[in-house]
Amino acid sequence: RAMPAKGTPAWHAAQKAQAGGKPQVDKTFGMKNKKGKAVQAKFHAQNGGADNAAQEKRRAEMKKAEQEAMNALLFQEAKKKNEKNKEKAKKEEKKKEEDKEPTEMLARIEWLKKRTTTRTPVTLDRLKAWIERKKAKKEAERLPQLGKAKA
Repeated sequence: RAMPAKGTPAWHAAQKAQAGGKPQVDKTFGMKNKKGKAVQAKFHAQNGGADNAAQEKRRAEMKKAEQEAMNALLFQEAKKKNEKNKEKAKKEEKKKEEDKEPTEMLARIEWLKKRTTTRTPVTLDRLKAWIERKKAKKEAERLPQLGKAKA
């Protein structure tokens, strides 16, 4: 049997019929913030079903996560220090073999260019332009100071 849409008069009638003709009364209204151990125990006993289920689910998830973390730590492949050092040395040797410095001048220049990490390569033209800009900036700063000194 399908339930009527929530909030309709038919739904309210169905709710009253389920409660035995009387509207349900929240017996815990206002008890949440009351002080006293007995009152709190009564409140939690009446409302405990929904809260406890959510808490139990969270606890189970946390326990499972802890167990997985512990298994990851305990069952990872154990390696000795010397094995780790050997692997590290092999990687460094491989890197050195791949990246040997060439002896010819042009090949060495290309090799050095490849290894530089600057974004803009420095060329003679760019260097000259940068030096000119620096000189112009210094002169522009110096002119107002000279004008103040003469006045």
